[in-house]
Amino acid sequence: MHKIKFIHNKFITIKKNKMKTTRIKQLTAFCIVILMAVTTTSCKKESLSTNRADLTGSWSHVQPVGSFTNILTQLDLNANGSGKETITNITTFSSTITSEKDLTWKTQGDAGLILQPEGEREEKYNFTLDEENNKLNLTESTTGFTTEYFKNE
Repeated sequence: MHKIKFIHNKFITIKKNKMKTTRIKQLTAFCIVILMAVTTTSCKKESLSTNRADLTGSWSHVQPVGSFTNILTQLDLNANGSGKETITNITTFSSTITSEKDLTWKTQGDAGLILQPEGEREEKYNFTLDEENNKLNLTESTTGFTTEYFKNE
């Protein structure tokens, strides 16, 4: 009888130890799964715009091309880095939009501006901003040609 009781107690002790070990293994496995899920899951990172807020808005440049004809180029720069370039041919009696393109834009350093019309290569400019007179001068990086824009109110 003593031997049976000893075997019975040993069996119960082994069974309790196995249950503790199983619970520890289950808890460890659960922690590993949670840790893997947290470390491998990534959130979509939104790019925070670092564009200069003072460049946002609508800017216009008028280029005379004849006695009664002008070409109006309008840049609409949104705070989120999107925008639009619209080119309009204006005569004494009519106006015709000749080009309208969505674009993206970003500033680079203190005086760099990159415009990228949809489907085209990016265009790099150096800019100066005269906030008092609402003027923006864009100088093409490759040619050095400067275009003066005025802010539309």
